[in-house]
Amino acid sequence: MQVALILLLLFGLLVAVIAIQNATPVTLTLLVFSVPNVPVSVLMLGALVLGALLAALVSLGGWLRTRRRLREQAARIAQLEAELARRAPLARPAASPPVEAGPAPAEPTARPEPPPSTGSGQ
Repeated sequence: MQVALILLLLFGLLVAVIAIQNATPVTLTLLVFSVPNVPVSVLMLGALVLGALLAALVSLGGWLRTRRRLREQAARIAQLEAELARRAPLARPAASPPVEAGPAPAEPTARPEPPPSTGSGQ
């Protein structure tokens, strides 16, 4: 979260520097419409805002689908938990008495290894 905030502040600083350095007025013409004396920085900020709005609009469908799916999954989890709670008393076996541990089994004793054969056939 802090990294995103720092990046957002750096981006805002960059936009401010660009706006200060591009204060030259220009004439904006779009088809038959014309707007005289608009600073370049205002046009850039307008394009930035328009791009952000379009990006949000494009991603809105996926965001809504994800929210719906999460809501459906949460409802299914609640349904399964309720079913498990209903079945749990029936599924538990009767408590058995604790088993007492006996003595530990004895460890096997190691056999002595036979001497290595020399292969002379004797």
